[in-house]
Amino acid sequence: MVKRSTGRDWAQAFQALNEELSKNRLTLRIICSGGYVIQRMGIRGTADIDAFYTSTDALDRMIRSIGERYEINPAGSAWLNNAIASVNDWPEPQYCRNVHEFSNLTVDEVTTEYLMGMKLHSNRDVDVEDVGSIVKGRSMEDPIGLYKLLVGMSFKLSMVSVLRAFSFAYGADWTAAYYKEHSREILDLLNSDW
Repeated sequence: MVKRSTGRDWAQAFQALNEELSKNRLTLRIICSGGYVIQRMGIRGTADIDAFYTSTDALDRMIRSIGERYEINPAGSAWLNNAIASVNDWPEPQYCRNVHEFSNLTVDEVTTEYLMGMKLHSNRDVDVEDVGSIVKGRSMEDPIGLYKLLVGMSFKLSMVSVLRAFSFAYGADWTAAYYKEHSREILDLLNSDW
C-alpha cells in the first residue's frame, strides 16, 4: 500500500516566492495540505500545492510567474493555489506545524491527523486510499479511536469512510474481524452518522 514519492522538491519554488515577497515588501504565511503533506510523508508525489492563504492579484501573479520560470505550473492552474479554502475550514493553530521559515514566507502544513480528517471528509476514493496508506504506515489498528479523534476535531465524516481506509490498509479480512469484535459500537457510530 505505501508507495514511494516521485514528486518534486518544492524548496526552490518557496525560496523564489520568498524573494518576490521580499522585493515587494510583503509577508505571507501559508498552510499546506493535501498532496504536499502526502508527498512529504513519502506516499506519493503531487503536481501542485493546495494551501490555505489569503490571495491577492499581486500574489497570484507572483505565484504564476514563478511557476512559469521553473516550468512547474500544471496545465491550466498554478503550482500553489488556495482553492482548498473554498471547501474546507482553515485549520486551527494546534493542527498546524512549521515546515520552512524564510524572511518573508512562513510555510506550515496541517498535522497528519488533520489531513486524515480532511481526506475522510471528502470521501473520494483517492483520499480514502491516502488515509489507508497513512494508517498502514503508522501501524494504526483502532478505527473507532480514529473516528472519535477526528469527530472531536469537528470533522463531519462517516464511520464507513474510516472502515474503508482501514480496509485499504489491511484488507477486507482484517476489517471483517475488527467489525465482528466491535460490531455493537460500530453500529452505534453508524447510526449516529445518520
